[in-house]
Amino acid sequence: SKKHWVVEYGFNPSANIHERKDIPKSSVITFGTVSRLVPQKDLTTLLTGFGKFTSKKPSNLLIVGKGPEKINLQTFSKHLNIDQHVSWLDQTTNVYETMSQMDVFCLTSKYEGFGLVLLEAMQSELPIIAANNSAISEVLGDSYPYLFTTSDTDDLFAKMELLASERHRKDAIAYLQERLKKFSPFVMATKI
Repeated sequence: SKKHWVVEYGFNPSANIHERKDIPKSSVITFGTVSRLVPQKDLTTLLTGFGKFTSKKPSNLLIVGKGPEKINLQTFSKHLNIDQHVSWLDQTTNVYETMSQMDVFCLTSKYEGFGLVLLEAMQSELPIIAANNSAISEVLGDSYPYLFTTSDTDDLFAKMELLASERHRKDAIAYLQERLKKFSPFVMATKI
């Protein structure tokens, strides 16, 4: 007897966006995340998956954010012997400038309320790898091929391997640019 409608968040694009660099021709890929350094974000999964990837293919990892887990995560990256490939930046006021240094954005959270950072990565024209839980698939779409099983480092590694391919990165960016249209303020206002 009742009807329900979903009204997606109206994401207002930033004027501070930096122009995306071309998809790199070099073999070194930079994965990255912008996150609070807390257990919810499951950054040990990101470090472990990245460790598997970088042992097979030259790559870098950029972790942007601050929080109580920073020292533990830095110690863990040393334990994995990947600390020379991991860069740590504190919280930033210009997320787009920071994202312009990444080739692939990763979100390994155990749960998310919405994940605004995913929309920021989409606007930055980054391919995304994300854990398949809570509202993450609502943002990226249930059929998005680069969702991985939460906390599964082997599945994360497999998605990293796929997005090492220029073709896969281009396809992911095209999909996400189309998906981003769903979150326009105009669409939100019209639905309301």
